[in-house]
Amino acid sequence: MGASPGERLRLFRNRLRLTQKVFAEELGFSEPVVRYIETDRRKPSRQFLVKLAERYGVSSDWLLDGSGAMMRGVGPAFVDVLTSSADQSSVRGGEVTIEGAEFALIRRFDLAAAAGAGSAATDEVEKEPLAFRRDWLARRGLSPKTLVLIRAAGDSMLPVISDGDLVMIDRAVTEIPVAPAHGRPAEIMVVRQGGDLRIKRVARPAADLYLLLSDSATHAPDAVQGEDLLHFQVIGRVVWWGHATV
Repeated sequence: MGASPGERLRLFRNRLRLTQKVFAEELGFSEPVVRYIETDRRKPSRQFLVKLAERYGVSSDWLLDGSGAMMRGVGPAFVDVLTSSADQSSVRGGEVTIEGAEFALIRRFDLAAAAGAGSAATDEVEKEPLAFRRDWLARRGLSPKTLVLIRAAGDSMLPVISDGDLVMIDRAVTEIPVAPAHGRPAEIMVVRQGGDLRIKRVARPAADLYLLLSDSATHAPDAVQGEDLLHFQVIGRVVWWGHATV
């Protein structure tokens, strides 16, 4: 996966489908800096490595010598993608017609939202989109422009969601109303907690308190309150999931 730091940086940038100019601007550098690093005419500076890790979650060890995983978490840039406006998210979407039926192409990312303790490292970024029937989406009140697909990782949401399941998120739903506990299970949401994406049922018994609930009895609830709220964000509601049986 790239024999040099420059090749690995170019590989990562290409997976983002960004030009050197746009990529450099995202990191706060000039285009020549990225060009010189990618051609191995310059080593990545400490400042460059810090910016790359902060913005995209890229591991400095991986970039410098190829060791370990490419990413150590979900950087703000990927959260930006997951929470971007409908106009931005539809750029790489589209539609197809198969045997007279219209299908919407839903963007798919190889980001793992943890149905467990919290882990979101990945070596890939965006994958090929998947097609869903437009009439099926419409019956459920879903707009293709606000939908994205990611993976689930872990066992805390068993038996509902399994490790490796493909999960569809509706990013139009990011507000959780304050409500006392009742008999109906809380909605399954994807949230960002620190540098991790997590899949949990989310209850909000008070304005300044969120409860992250698992379906598996082996996982205790997590409370998010106080200063933890500064690093907490609701990405969207889980509206569909699926997995292979073989």
